[in-house]
Amino acid sequence: MLACFRSASEAADTSDERRAERISASLGLFGGAVSASHFDRTFLFSGDVVRRPAAFSRAARTRKLALRPSASGAVALISGDIDNLQDLAGQLGLDDVTPERVYAAAWDRWGNTLDMHVVGDYASVLVLPDQTLRLARSPWRARPLHYWQHGAVTAVATTPRVLLAAGMPNRLNERKLADNLFLHLREDDGWYAGSRRVDLGCSVTLLPDGSVRQESYYDHFTPRVTSLPRRQDYVDAADALIREASAKALAGGVQPGVFLSGGLDSSNVAARAIDFLPHGKRLKSFTWRPHPDFKEPPEDSYFFGDDWPAVEKFAERHPRIEPFCAHSMQFDDGWEKLFLAMGQAPSGLCNMSLYIPVCEMANAQGCDLMLDADMGNNTFSNSGDWACSQLLRQGEWGKLFKTVSSFSNGPAEFSTRLFRKAIIPNLPDVLWKAWRRLKGRDTTPAQFTISTARGSALADYDTIARASATNFVRSRWHVATRQEELHAIFDRGEMQGGDVTHGFEQVYGFRWRDVSAYRPLVEFCHGLPPELFVHDGQTRWLARELGKGLIPEVQRTRHRYGYHNCDWHEKMTPRLEQLRNELREAAQDPQIAAILDFEKLEEVFETWPEAVTMDDATSHSHGMALPRALLTKRYIEFVNGRNA
Repeated sequence: MLACFRSASEAADTSDERRAERISASLGLFGGAVSASHFDRTFLFSGDVVRRPAAFSRAARTRKLALRPSASGAVALISGDIDNLQDLAGQLGLDDVTPERVYAAAWDRWGNTLDMHVVGDYASVLVLPDQTLRLARSPWRARPLHYWQHGAVTAVATTPRVLLAAGMPNRLNERKLADNLFLHLREDDGWYAGSRRVDLGCSVTLLPDGSVRQESYYDHFTPRVTSLPRRQDYVDAADALIREASAKALAGGVQPGVFLSGGLDSSNVAARAIDFLPHGKRLKSFTWRPHPDFKEPPEDSYFFGDDWPAVEKFAERHPRIEPFCAHSMQFDDGWEKLFLAMGQAPSGLCNMSLYIPVCEMANAQGCDLMLDADMGNNTFSNSGDWACSQLLRQGEWGKLFKTVSSFSNGPAEFSTRLFRKAIIPNLPDVLWKAWRRLKGRDTTPAQFTISTARGSALADYDTIARASATNFVRSRWHVATRQEELHAIFDRGEMQGGDVTHGFEQVYGFRWRDVSAYRPLVEFCHGLPPELFVHDGQTRWLARELGKGLIPEVQRTRHRYGYHNCDWHEKMTPRLEQLRNELREAAQDPQIAAILDFEKLEEVFETWPEAVTMDDATSHSHGMALPRALLTKRYIEFVNGRNA
């Protein structure tokens, strides 16, 4: 965690000193102590790595933060991890191998391009000798970074509550509430009026005169090509990169853990991570299980809900993995703590309740580091749904015929698969929608079904037009190429996932590292040819190949998907009357009434399904819409001091 405050006055006065104390106390809130800080005339620097609460001294009131200026006088603050720290120190000729010292020296060497040389999961602040502040975040995963300016006062922090401690008014940005209900979090405005945030792969320069300069130093959509002589060479290279990423992520952890599912992503990571543990150390794994009333679908279903049976078999194969599991809790458990930690309520928080029981268990087991593979589906475990359509577009007929044939039994099935997998994704929107209507399927974008924002609020803030301008409002799930897939992911923005995981880090006291987001691995995978993902009658071919000998065959070869939040019906149905009354009472609050469509919410309750259903339409209109409305209502009350 970090904070930096630039004062309006030339010399510190008592009000600035009190503000410095508030900032340090706010930053260290979940650690149980005032964070280490350095206050020097017009600047306050404050920072702490996330650690288990027991590691803090509750009696400590002041701790000095050691600053390490570079040769030019630049001072850096880093929140997160720099994975190539030793390599950078060698290039820069440094003996002092600390993230702050190395990063500041990298500025001296490379200037504004330094982040292209730094590999990691981090947010950074550089304070330059002329009092300019340069803020930046790493490209694929990063700790959050928020800032607020008022006149000559500037505050920067990894969590917005510190900006409030620095003097930012406690006034919500109501446009953000409307955008959030529409799942549109692409823009960089903050949740409080006047605040802003730094995007992934971007730098923001705050000049002493109050002007702001923004730059995207990293292009997520740059076409990449990974070319190796043999198919096995790709598998070997991916294996080496996952191992390298695991070793980097484990660095500095005393008791690591891993969020483990019954799929291919986290299993591939866990099976390799154990090779980098000290002798005798076990990797604790934590698996979410659905509500006890959830009925597992039959084997011929396209999805499964309970990962635990597969995890048990996987752990039997790897005795150095110590598995733990916990059943799902209510969808709204822990919201208020996370509101305080995050300072916001992004819609994705509704998907994260399943992490709360396993995070509590990880905390109880003493874990100070948790691994996951959240970006696995976008890297080594990509399904390659775009492979056939990309081969058609590129005119690679031989590869296309071979790929389609490997999935087909006979000419009729070949023609059907060719049409669905290669031709349909390449149709213009007007023809694609006509085809969907012909099949009796809806073409309404999911945001309209999930959103419970008032139409008047969406109109007042021009939410739909702004979201459409970034290609975010999409009715089709087909993508024709890997580049289109990347746009489909990043046109949505980060969805403030960094804020969510950082909130969990604070509340539960561990570092959270996504092994699959390791930049060399991401860039390697984004340049792979289509046949590395779809081959020999298999999707996710690379992930399956990487799992040979490491993942039980039943798990490695099955084609069922794990269904996220599959137990939404079991969680919410017993509470419907309570939730309905809560929302009806909230309609009396002018601020909540201005943003939520209570007529649509009444319809949600009136049409609540009697039995669980996993079709997207019902899942969106009920399973996703209701929690997001309640999240917005509770967050507004929390900010305004009216929470229960």
